[in-house]
Amino acid sequence: MNTYEKTGGGGASYCRLEMFSIFTTAKPFRGHIGVIQRNAIQSWTRLHPEVEIILFGNDEGAAQAAQQFRLRHETHVECNDLGTKRLDYMFARAQTIAKHDLLCYINCDILLMQDFRRAVERVRAMHKQFLMVGRRWDADVAVPLAFGDPPDQAPKRQSPDWQARVLQACLRDLALRCGQQRTAEWIDYFVFSRGLYGADMPPFVLRGDGGASES
Repeated sequence: MNTYEKTGGGGASYCRLEMFSIFTTAKPFRGHIGVIQRNAIQSWTRLHPEVEIILFGNDEGAAQAAQQFRLRHETHVECNDLGTKRLDYMFARAQTIAKHDLLCYINCDILLMQDFRRAVERVRAMHKQFLMVGRRWDADVAVPLAFGDPPDQAPKRQSPDWQARVLQACLRDLALRCGQQRTAEWIDYFVFSRGLYGADMPPFVLRGDGGASES
């Protein structure tokens, strides 16, 4: 099923939206890392009501977060001999179960803005098969963020994403004024077409800093 969004002013103009499935795995949801992971997940839920989010792993607080934010929770993750989660398993499993043909693996502490969705749509318009990656801006956000109601739960009397838009503008200003943009090797998300990663993907594992290394 195609999804369309109304654009422009008074005219009835619509553009097609490319929906995608986000998948991730988290650290235990406690303390500061719990706060920033919940903030990140909330920002993903505000991209569009039809964006699917898959949370891999059964770490402390994962089940509660999945229930709270209505995520698809895949508790099982294959690990190496040291008990470290295998990224190749998550990539393969996500491509099998995802609702959409575009997928995005992202570290669980990365906030996403609406310009991320628009960037995915621009790349998709030019390429049927693609891999899109990006680096992050680091900014000091240590408190729970108030994104407001998700678009499909907002009261009808107000724009469903007005509060999220204001918050996103403030976060963008914070990052540009006080944040630090990481160098090119700090890749925190991978957007790709289903089938791009096959059985020949090396057995990468997830490091403690969110990076990947071969098992």
